[in-house]
Amino acid sequence: MRIALLAPTHKSFTAKLLNIEDSSMLPEGYFGAPFLHDIIDGLLRKGHEVIAITTSFADNADFSVKTFQYQNFTWVVVPMRRHAFRFNKFKWGRMLDFYAIERRLILEQIKQYKPDLVHAHWGYEFAHCAIASQLPHLITLHDNPFVIIRFQKSLYRIFKLVYAVYLINKIKFSSTVSPYMLKYVSSKNKACRLIPNPVPISLKKDEVIKLIESRKNTLTTNPNFVMIINGWDSRKNGRNGLLAFKLIQKAFPGASLYLFGRGTEVGGKAYSDGEDLKLKNVFYYGITDRLQMISKLKEMHMLLHTALEESFGVVLIEAMSLGLPAIGGVESGAVPWVIANENLLTNVNNPLQIASTVKSCMESYERISLSCFENVATRFSVETVTNQYEKYYFDIIGS
Repeated sequence: MRIALLAPTHKSFTAKLLNIEDSSMLPEGYFGAPFLHDIIDGLLRKGHEVIAITTSFADNADFSVKTFQYQNFTWVVVPMRRHAFRFNKFKWGRMLDFYAIERRLILEQIKQYKPDLVHAHWGYEFAHCAIASQLPHLITLHDNPFVIIRFQKSLYRIFKLVYAVYLINKIKFSSTVSPYMLKYVSSKNKACRLIPNPVPISLKKDEVIKLIESRKNTLTTNPNFVMIINGWDSRKNGRNGLLAFKLIQKAFPGASLYLFGRGTEVGGKAYSDGEDLKLKNVFYYGITDRLQMISKLKEMHMLLHTALEESFGVVLIEAMSLGLPAIGGVESGAVPWVIANENLLTNVNNPLQIASTVKSCMESYERISLSCFENVATRFSVETVTNQYEKYYFDIIGS
């Protein structure tokens, strides 16, 4: 099957699929959704042809489409206006015409490649293109714009909300990533299936057991905690994680905290909060290459995930796939469903309760850690998720 995947894809991942060692020759692409590359890889391994179409900020007003191809994989990078509302070299901001220029270029690529099915992710410009293509299509919805705007009040989010509401009623076949999201999407679109996000299971069970045993040796002397947060804002609730870590350090003076993601770089918002709280043994990494971050995760003892709301939470399954317990919010959207362990759920609005949950987890560390790995390996492997998408593709085409 020839599948056009309209979604955020980035050169740090597509370079490998294109058999390119030096990614500097490639355009940036669209960063922020590494699990999509796992879906692409899974489809390629099953023998499908994938044309991944994404957008990337246009440099020096270069509005030419860039195409790269290797075997059954093609990466198409469409230029995108950098500013949402301000002028871009005599062009309107992209939100003012709801990505009209970008959508025209994407639709031209779809017409050129003539896919059997178009699979778009998120309910905005990519979904609009899939619908407009008039080809068999699937839209995977990853967020609820009504929830997002509660935490991010801005003109940009108002436009996004209007756009999503306009498009969702035009979708014929949809999927979403958690029961939490399914409740919202199925109220608008009845032909919706639950297909979660995937994670590669890179370690075997015995390898995970060895990792857990090695961590246990330093659990109470030098425990390493990690927070992976894409945006240091009220929704991600990172400051409460720092406050909880301060309490943890009182009980375990050798504890360290490692921060990854947008806003956690030195000089960023997380750094300012850490300085304000006079925290020690906190390391700020900012946006980090996925392979480097996964390598660092193997050295950690526990993930602190303080988000107040998640439609899924990919960082949870990335950590748990390595046998790393993930502490999350008991009322944080999809988080309880993903973690599936009440011993790891807490009130993330209360730093004292977060710290208390961490201490309780330490008492049954080996058992809980292994259950985290088994949970992810059973429910969220790339093979499991890819099989679900493949079945839905054939059902859509068959209909």
